[in-house]
Amino acid sequence: MKNSKLFSLALPDWFKGIVVAVLASILPIILPTIQAGSLTFDWATIGKTAAAAFVAYILKNFFTNSQGQFVTADPKPIDTPKAA
Repeated sequence: MKNSKLFSLALPDWFKGIVVAVLASILPIILPTIQAGSLTFDWATIGKTAAAAFVAYILKNFFTNSQGQFVTADPKPIDTPKAA
């Protein structure tokens, strides 16, 4: 899959952002409760962590070019000579 250009976001960026947000918020919050022998959910903390992870991921992708370089312009395509 091709990465988005610098200062742009594609639909896959949004979907990946949601996945990162869910995993980043659930795993570190739920794991300690399971290790403590209980299973309680602090939905406010999970929601805040998910929102922060989502924004961080989207901002990272927004400022990354199609080559995966942070705050660097996309390289210009190389002109190839046309066959005669």
